[in-house]
Amino acid sequence: MVDGAAGCETAVAELLPLCLGASYLSGCSVTTKRSLPPSEVQFLRVGDHFPRERSVGFAEPVVSTAAEFEAALRTFVASYATAGKTEKIRLIVHHWLDGLACWALEDLYLSATTVLQIIAATEKKKAPIRKPSFYKYVVAAGARYGVPTLSHDFKDMRNDLIHDGTLSGSRFSGKTLIECSIVAAEVLNWIDHYIHAAMGLGPVLRARLGAPTVARLNAYSL
Repeated sequence: MVDGAAGCETAVAELLPLCLGASYLSGCSVTTKRSLPPSEVQFLRVGDHFPRERSVGFAEPVVSTAAEFEAALRTFVASYATAGKTEKIRLIVHHWLDGLACWALEDLYLSATTVLQIIAATEKKKAPIRKPSFYKYVVAAGARYGVPTLSHDFKDMRNDLIHDGTLSGSRFSGKTLIECSIVAAEVLNWIDHYIHAAMGLGPVLRARLGAPTVARLNAYSL
């Protein structure tokens, strides 16, 4: 405490990327709740930038072992002040967590495609392209980091949900719950590949989601 408020702020700033990184890698909401008795810092309330306690349980961790978790978290924290800032990783992880805390496929997909829009906006600042569009910037962002290209289905399903009020409408027409779940799972797994590449975490070691898992969610618009 000899450093006063500045010292406390530094300690809290060190905790934020740890919580965000642990949340992202585990697929759970990892946050700070209270200080332990010997702690020199006593929390009155968690800061606005921290994840909140919430029920998140349908996504698996993106790592399989404690050693993989530790190695990836170390890299995440080390990259947070550089690539993390450029990639708006705090914003991305929070929207991603909002998606995992959903109760319906529609909510999950809106949060997932919001993450894609953040990524597209970041790419727009890096390299403007001719006849720009949301889809083109997502493709360009993936190409920058060697991430496979998503099909047009993700854009069509998003536009149907926003404009037609259903996951399968005038653009992504005649699709079943499992077909919509395939697209949602592909988007979420693509986000994992993008974050891993952008933050220097190495290759994705474990795919979190498949269509059968996503299809267990409610889909109130179909």
